[in-house]
Amino acid sequence: MAGNKGYYSLIQYCPDYSRLEVANIGVMLFCPELRFLKTRMSRGNDRVRRFFHDRQLDLSGLDGAKAAIAERFDWAENEFTTLDDLKAFIASRGNDILLTSPRPVKVGDPVADLNELFIELVGARSRSLRAGGYAEIPELDRLLRDRKLDNKVQFDLSISLPIVGRQLEIPYAYRNGVLNLIRPKRFAAHEGSALKSAYGLAVDGDLLARHPDAGSRRKLIVVSAYETPRSGFETKIHDLLGDFGVREVPTTGLLDFVAEIEREAHPSNR
Repeated sequence: MAGNKGYYSLIQYCPDYSRLEVANIGVMLFCPELRFLKTRMSRGNDRVRRFFHDRQLDLSGLDGAKAAIAERFDWAENEFTTLDDLKAFIASRGNDILLTSPRPVKVGDPVADLNELFIELVGARSRSLRAGGYAEIPELDRLLRDRKLDNKVQFDLSISLPIVGRQLEIPYAYRNGVLNLIRPKRFAAHEGSALKSAYGLAVDGDLLARHPDAGSRRKLIVVSAYETPRSGFETKIHDLLGDFGVREVPTTGLLDFVAEIEREAHPSNR
């Protein structure tokens, strides 16, 4: 690797901090000069099972934590501008997901270099959490991929947000006179982080609704889950999204939501 100065950190799962036993589950790469800050996570939990085969593990919770940390870094791309910013965040971590102290690395192509670091340090079986290949809410993914919805649901759309030009990855969509963009979101246990994520989604949804694409109206629907059930701030998130015209569907309403799509969705052109 040659080029710009960057820093990488291993993302590790530590179910019992007193024993300091960890399994590598991902890599984070930070390149301030290129304003690049992304993660690459293990797709499954085989490595964790091998390391902690004698433990009772909450692997569903671990999947949610992976998604949450990837989301946190995605939003921090403009927030973290120096190595000290990154170090301060790493030092603040207090749950089962830990990050090692940043280590220097030369960065040429940041995406390729991140992938290379992942293969070298974690393993080849991976999938980007930001590329639509990760089912953030597996039950939603299973229901929408049912054969009876095969001609009604579109998968893996990339939508350019009006004004800002940022690409929004949408794993599922359907039409019923409006293009409904379904964005699953597992909110972090920390209220501040969860509300920040909700605010970002609310603004995205507002922009999409205000700016039709070639005359076609668009609506963002957030299917919500929580890293910690009954977190106490679900109502705040619901109200925040609603104030921006974004519909929220909690996981407790998944079956009704999928039945609604089956009834109302128009056949797609796929």
